[in-house]
Amino acid sequence: MAIVPQRRTSKTRKRQRRSHQALTTPGIMVCPNCGEVKLAHVVCPSCGFYDGKKVINIKVSGEESVVEEKVKTDKTSKKKVAKAPKKAAIDEKAPKKAKSVDKKAPTTKQKSPK
Repeated sequence: MAIVPQRRTSKTRKRQRRSHQALTTPGIMVCPNCGEVKLAHVVCPSCGFYDGKKVINIKVSGEESVVEEKVKTDKTSKKKVAKAPKKAAIDEKAPKKAKSVDKKAPTTKQKSPK
C-alpha cells in the first residue's frame, strides 16, 4: 500500500502555496547614452557605457557588435587629497593641560517621613 493523503488539497490551499512561484519581468530600461533597450545595472551592449562612463570599447562589424576590450581607467588622473596630520603630531603641538580631579562627597537619598 502506498501513502495516501487523508484529504484532497483544496484549490485555495494549492494556489496559496504557489503564490511565490510567479515569474517576474526583468528590469529593462533605456540606455541614456544611445537610447537602446538594455537590462538595468548592466553595461549597455550597443555602446559600452555604464553609469555615464565608457566601460568597454564596442567594435561594430556589420549588424553584430563585438566587445573589443575593456577600457582602462586612469588612476593617476584622480586628485590626491592631503592626509590629515596624525593625532600624535597634533598632541605635541598643543599645550598639555593639567588634569584636575574634583572630589565630591557622595550624595545619599534621604527618606521623607510619612
